[in-house]
Amino acid sequence: MMKKIISALLLSAFYVFAQSSSNSNENDEYYHAHKGFYFSVNTGIVLANLSQKTTSFPDKNVEKEKENYSGYLGYDEFRLGGSIANVASIYGALGWGYGSGRYEDEIERTGTQLHREGSFEEDGDDDFRFLLGIGGEFYPFQDKESPFYGLFLGICPGLIIDIVTITDHYYNSIYDNTITVSFANIFCRFEIGKDFWISRRWSLGFALNYTIGGLEEETGVEYLNEIEHESNSSYSIGLMIRISH
Repeated sequence: MMKKIISALLLSAFYVFAQSSSNSNENDEYYHAHKGFYFSVNTGIVLANLSQKTTSFPDKNVEKEKENYSGYLGYDEFRLGGSIANVASIYGALGWGYGSGRYEDEIERTGTQLHREGSFEEDGDDDFRFLLGIGGEFYPFQDKESPFYGLFLGICPGLIIDIVTITDHYYNSIYDNTITVSFANIFCRFEIGKDFWISRRWSLGFALNYTIGGLEEETGVEYLNEIEHESNSSYSIGLMIRISH
């Protein structure tokens, strides 16, 4: 499904480029274009929801843990790449954010020892987010008289890591020190927005994006029955203000 979406966007971009390349006139005083070098700064707010499920086998027992985090982040992102005649831009993205939210944890242990379970909830936990990705933006409307002129669609896959700081705990025991929990996800972000020209090469705009992610991994030694399975998932909604060249 993802390959079909990317292919459709690329075909749309090449089709629009073929139409616009013969009609653009750089001698026109009203001519604007993202062309050649591409640079964009994006800043805004993100609502993040993270989940991590872990199954491990300590001391011939089965321990299941489910961790959830939800909160708001202030987020900044730099994009650097190249543009083709105001039709498409390909870029590398580097982003980071900081915010706070609510962390929840549930643990259940079964096996040869006494059955135990517990839960933990805490507000005001810090989240540090780091993002690395490669993406593209496509401008399907080239008619300057159209109200949709400047509208763009974007897609960006990559890696996101959220580091959440929480109070150290185990079942019903709570300690004074703090620890960090990492949520790592391979993500794909879908974006829609609109740019408004403020000079011949620079534009100011806004964008709404939706990000979905997931990652699974296993660690430990299987023949010693120490395998630990970890499953991560996430989704985010962001509203950004941007300036682009």
